Amino acid sequence: MKKINLRELYPDVYTTDFFVDVTEEVMETIRAAERAEAAYERKMYRYKAQYSLDCENGIENAVLLKPQTPEMVLEEKQFQEQVYFLFFDWINAIACGFTNHPRFSSFSR
Repeated sequence: MKKINLRELYPDVYTTDFFVDVTEEVMETIRAAERAEAAYERKMYRYKAQYSLDCENGIENAVLLKPQTPEMVLEEKQFQEQVYFLFFDWINAIACGFTNHPRFSSFSR
């Protein structure tokens, strides 16, 4: 069993030292993740792949996901219900041959 300090792994959550015993397998997984992250950062630096969100080509909108407000969720739900209602009403009108359906009777020849 190895001891690790969770403050080193999660500095935002643990503000003081918090030591935990972990197995060798968990320790190796943590170290492999750290090595992969360091390799990724080196690769970005080496190939100059630093992107700014201020480049004004829409990348900031593609990257940032804005959470929906309750009003947006309600509007989307109401819109979907309206579309479904109109769709099924149209299907019902087709099944009735348009002549017997009150909404579409003016369209019949």
